[in-house]
Amino acid sequence: MKADVKAVYEAMSKEEASRYAFVEMNIKNWDYFNAAYGMETGNEVLEEITKTLENFLTNQGYWQRTYRETYHFLFYVRRLRIKNWMIKCWILF
Repeated sequence: MKADVKAVYEAMSKEEASRYAFVEMNIKNWDYFNAAYGMETGNEVLEEITKTLENFLTNQGYWQRTYRETYHFLFYVRRLRIKNWMIKCWILF
């Protein structure tokens, strides 16, 4: 769910917050990517990343795009699901 991740986290009890993981994801060399492939392609990439986060975090977390190439997300920790998702992300990028 799209939300103000910091506000959601601060509203949680300490016990509830301990069950969540906070992640900051920044796409390195974003300016170079846009210069090399164009803003249109860059926007398509950001749309795909946003869709992926929305799908992954449905009913289990929150996400926020805090800057053009930076995302914050907070999600309920489930070891197997995290491992599988991280492997998929690594393969994509």
